Amino acid sequence: MHRDGERKWPALLVPFDLYLSHCKRLFGDVGPSPDARAHGADFYLCWACAAGDPIAVRLFEDETFAAAQGVVARVHREPEFVKETLQELRKRMFSGQNAKVLDYRGRGPLAAWVRVAAARLALDRHRAERARTQRDTDLGDSLFDQRFGPESELTRARFYEPFREALDRAVLALPLKDRNLLRMHVVGQCSIDQIGRAYHVHRATAARWLEQTRGHLLATVRAELNVRGTALSDSEFRSVARLVGGELAVEIPPNSCGPKQSGAQSSN
Repeated sequence: MHRDGERKWPALLVPFDLYLSHCKRLFGDVGPSPDARAHGADFYLCWACAAGDPIAVRLFEDETFAAAQGVVARVHREPEFVKETLQELRKRMFSGQNAKVLDYRGRGPLAAWVRVAAARLALDRHRAERARTQRDTDLGDSLFDQRFGPESELTRARFYEPFREALDRAVLALPLKDRNLLRMHVVGQCSIDQIGRAYHVHRATAARWLEQTRGHLLATVRAELNVRGTALSDSEFRSVARLVGGELAVEIPPNSCGPKQSGAQSSN
């Protein structure tokens, strides 16, 4: 097996005693199976990668990552998703004492083993992203007021859809901490005191965070409306935010698109 590795990867140097120790760790006294013995060169490459040999890492990626990329793209074709998933796969394969390459047992070709690992990682990341998107959609639903009275029918006809779309995009653009803060307060109905305890801060700090997050969200909504061709004056935006914004219906001073600094008490 060691000689197979030397022949296939002449640019790499894996001492026999270290190779033997690696095989004993994987197979114990029983020794490698016939399938594993057929992939001695793959073990050789994996051990060199785990030892931090940059040439080995490059050879490993050349040998396996093209197929892995195809598997990831079949789960989700978004280029950024594919790129980030391969980066995470690379990190798991080669980083630290628990580098995943050390777990390869030769039950099949190395490239096939990497494809399986890439598929599992891509599916896990895709599920997590979908769950996160659903949580953000739920947050948008909670922030959005769908209870319109007769006096607001004209407002609904003109601004319901644009405001809702802008609000959804604004929620997705919020930093994770801000989304969690709003979710706790709006969806979870947590009080300012409860939020403060969760983040180990004074209730005044929690109130200020919530006020700033609402203000930032409203400013982003207005910017989105402007970009999409629904420019509103200060008074129009305040009226629409009160009628449509639901949980965002805080006091909005002119020219700021956010709550007054003195309004922290109202958040309590």
